[in-house]
Amino acid sequence: ITAGIEPYVASAAQPTRVHNLLSTSADSQLQAQEYVRRVSEEHELYVQQLREFLNMVRDCIIPPDRIRKLEVLGSGAYAEVKRAVFYGPQANELVVIKHVHRPCREKLLEMLVLRELQHDRIIRFIGVLALENDADLVYEYVPGGSLCGLLQSTVPISDRLKFHILLLSCYGH
Repeated sequence: ITAGIEPYVASAAQPTRVHNLLSTSADSQLQAQEYVRRVSEEHELYVQQLREFLNMVRDCIIPPDRIRKLEVLGSGAYAEVKRAVFYGPQANELVVIKHVHRPCREKLLEMLVLRELQHDRIIRFIGVLALENDADLVYEYVPGGSLCGLLQSTVPISDRLKFHILLLSCYGH
């Protein structure tokens, strides 16, 4: 692992701790200890995978001082999406930052796959925002909201147009 990557994962090595036990029984304490051990093991595995991942995408890492976060565009149980300004090497551009609430291997896989995909109809992957103990995905910003938002909006859209949009998306258009 290169020295430049280590600061981004150094604090990730601190596992989550259980501070408050609701019960003091011996069984509850053993269950809590087992839970802490399991979470620590999972966290250590994630930290190791994060180090390997950051080493593989070294050329895509965006330092935090090159991003200015703006407003939240959407949030759910899995992730939060924010609009931001990326002070790029050639020009400043609006981007979207996807922050997954819980570190997971699926996010690392998403980064690896999207890094390789380049198509006119797929949002462009710009890079990885390296944080103190995690990494967020940075994509191009496309104004107008999501397709799901359009289909669920109160703006009248004919069923025929909805069907046409869905049909085109099935064909990858």
